Formats: sequence, C-alpha cells, structure tokens
Amino acid sequence: MYPQILVPLLKVKAPTILLIWESILTLSIILSVTGVSILFGFDANHEFWLSIVYLTDFLYFFGILSRPVLDHSAARIDVKHFTIYLRRYLKTSFTFDLLTIAPFEIVAALNPTIGAFIRINRVFRVYRIWKFLTKCEQHFISYGPWIQSLLYVTLSGLSVQFIACFWYSLSCYNAAELLHNGCLNGTWANSSSIAIDINVYSASITQKYIVSLYWAISTLTSV
Repeated sequence: MYPQILVPLLKVKAPTILLIWESILTLSIILSVTGVSILFGFDANHEFWLSIVYLTDFLYFFGILSRPVLDHSAARIDVKHFTIYLRRYLKTSFTFDLLTIAPFEIVAALNPTIGAFIRINRVFRVYRIWKFLTKCEQHFISYGPWIQSLLYVTLSGLSVQFIACFWYSLSCYNAAELLHNGCLNGTWANSSSIAIDINVYSASITQKYIVSLYWAISTLTSV
C-alpha cells in the first residue's frame, strides 16, 4: 500500500529536480529545528547538533539564492516575468528567509547567558514545510488526506519537542551554557515526585529529552 503512494511522484507535473530539492530543504528544516531546540534546552555546545544546525543554515541559504531560478524553471516563464517575480520575492519573503539564517549568536559574545536561546530564529523556517506540503497536496490531489496528515504530524511533532526542550530550560535555566551547576530548586526537575531513578541534570541528553518530553506532554494534556 505505501509504495503505491509514491507512484504519483513518477508523474509529477513540476520538474522532478525541484521536488527533490524542496524535499531536501524540508528535511533540513526539521533537523534544524530539532538541533536548535536541543542546543538551547540541553547543551549549547553540543558538537554534533552545532554541525547539523550550521550545515542546514548553508543548505537554506543556498535554497534562498536558488529559489527564484528553480521557480522560474518550473513555471517556464519568460525573462520579463522572471524579473517581476524576483523583485516581488526580494520585497516579501526574502528578508524573512534571510533573518532565519542570521547568526544572531554572535551577540552571545557580549552576553553568554543568551547564547543558545538566540538561535531560535531558525525555528521560523517551519513555514516552508507548510508551503511545500501544501504544494504537494495540490499536485497529488488524490493523496490529499495523506499529505495533510503528514503536515499535521510533522508540525505537531516539532512543536511538542520544542516545548519539551523549553520545559527543561525553564527548570534548568542557563544549564545549556554550563553557567549553572544544576537545576533550580522547587522545579519539576528537582521534584521528588518524578517517577524515574536518575538525576535529571547529570543525565544524558537522550534521557533529558525523554523525561522533558514526558513532562511537557503530561502537562499539556492534563490542563
């Protein structure tokens, strides 16, 4: 059943290279949001996720530069209309796209306490996920419900994991930057009621993530 869902990709009306490239960008945005969440929540200097974030920055920047050309090729518009489109793009979403890759963490050199959280501008790239999957839904009309489900699951998953990382950072403020040696007293991370047999602050990032995800979901669904 699932392989049949991929059959329409072989008959896509838009150029295949554009579809593949936008798929890569979409995956890079998911990785970027995940990386930024983990960096500001758990470890601001985690080498693997720092590498992922900056790699996706490069891909997204290349996507910004190539977007007018690829859209022009897909629509097969003439040079005159391409110039009009390019001017419209520069006046609208270009500035917003550029801001989502701006290295605001340079400001952290002046104030280390905001080093991880200031990377949050990358999170706003998620609008491209919505645009891409909406475009796919228009091309693959018969698979609209599947694509809509994928859109909702993706955005919901990113939202929940972002809230989970933020939830941890509330209890262990500045712990990601290693400025505080432990979590705040009286918070859920130091609560004796937590149903796990580990020290949350000294646990691995994977354990912190799972515990934070549990507490975030529990709080959201019990209110």
